[in-house]
Amino acid sequence: MTDDYITDANKLSIIEAALRNAYAALDKRYNDLVAWNATTQSEFQTMFGTTSADARKEIMERIYCMKEHIILNNFIALKRDFYTGKMKRGYTEQFFETNDDSYAHVYHNDVDMEIYLDKSFWTAPALGRDSQMGTIVHEMSHFSGVAGKRSKDYRYGLIAAKQFAISDPKKALYNADNFEYFIEGGPY
Repeated sequence: MTDDYITDANKLSIIEAALRNAYAALDKRYNDLVAWNATTQSEFQTMFGTTSADARKEIMERIYCMKEHIILNNFIALKRDFYTGKMKRGYTEQFFETNDDSYAHVYHNDVDMEIYLDKSFWTAPALGRDSQMGTIVHEMSHFSGVAGKRSKDYRYGLIAAKQFAISDPKKALYNADNFEYFIEGGPY
């Protein structure tokens, strides 16, 4: 793991694209939950094991909070302070690079909400299943300051997430992979 923020311009552009894609996906899913058509209900049932109004409200609130966090923390637009010319704290100071073999990790009690991007993040597709966008959504869902009740890693992988939705719908609502896969969208 490095001790410095990511400064490589190419990697910063990948992060910025992942954040923009995350915002767009969260916005789409929020609107899907508002419309609540048969397709969305089926996908929700598959990933969370329920279509209850309370579960839908919980996921809508998490999505709303994550969208707000992306905007309020300058995650989408890197900005310079007008007076000092220095970069304002934003996404460039919340992402670190590691040499771990997974996609990413966080420390859920981290008040700075820093995300450590691992090797697999950089080779993941920008969009789709297990994508860079999905990784950002997954990791952000672990922070209670972003998503209300923080998610946990009860199960990993699509098959395990789908089975978890059937066996324990209450916990599936708070499993980071279930949330990630719902935001990434079907088919499942």
